[in-house]
Amino acid sequence: MTKIHNEFSIKTKDGLELYGQGWFPESGAKKIILLIHGIGEHSGRYAEWASWFVEKKYSVFTFDLRGHGQSQGKRGHVPSVHHFLDDVQLFKHYVQEMFPQIPLVLYGHSMGGNIILNYLLEREQDFSAAIAGSPWIKIPFSIPALKLGLAKFANTVFPGLLQPTGLVVEHISRSTAVVEAYKADPLNHDKISARMFMELYMSGLMMASKAGIIKLPLLVMHGTEDQITSAKASEEFVKNANDNVQLKLWDEAFHELHNEPNNQEVFEYILEWLGEH
Repeated sequence: MTKIHNEFSIKTKDGLELYGQGWFPESGAKKIILLIHGIGEHSGRYAEWASWFVEKKYSVFTFDLRGHGQSQGKRGHVPSVHHFLDDVQLFKHYVQEMFPQIPLVLYGHSMGGNIILNYLLEREQDFSAAIAGSPWIKIPFSIPALKLGLAKFANTVFPGLLQPTGLVVEHISRSTAVVEAYKADPLNHDKISARMFMELYMSGLMMASKAGIIKLPLLVMHGTEDQITSAKASEEFVKNANDNVQLKLWDEAFHELHNEPNNQEVFEYILEWLGEH
């Protein structure tokens, strides 16, 4: 199937230019997937992912979050999580204006999973469905009290202070090729500000208690061997949610389910789930 690729930009409320791109079939898209990527990466890493869904007659639109990839903004920094939500809302409206009759699916990976869950909890739920892959609800290890205290202090007095994310790249996927490609990609970065960390960390702590707010069909997926975000937190979130929220755990899988050796199985599962919803 012939696929079309286009690039665009959207301007945020505070004047930043965000780089966006889309992949779609020449005609007859069933639905449009709005994809929100994870921390330190960028939308271009999903080109192969998007192509697979275009072959199945889905369109995929995505953008580089502020401070990431080809978008403007201080690397690894956001003034508040609400700035991310504002940007997603602008992005959604941009796509809706082009394709007003096609149903939208909201998809977020890792930090993007945190963002889309926050969006559904705090903003709109007018999507046909949503998917959170390996969402950053909690991290799978305890943060030392001193380190967390310093982060809270820096968030107050120097919110833009940057620190390394501490990401162990080998934990993103069991595929050596994926790991090496990530390391070689100049658009990836390993920065996070005190403000960005505290905003995502604190919002994640509150998510499970608010899970019942979500009324649309939601699929939460996680790898059981994810060492970057917590699979147990995803389980807790779904346990507190309504019956419209479904959990899928992938045995032995690492963080990037779409880049795991069995990613075709993951894609087929998503496609079947979307067909049911």
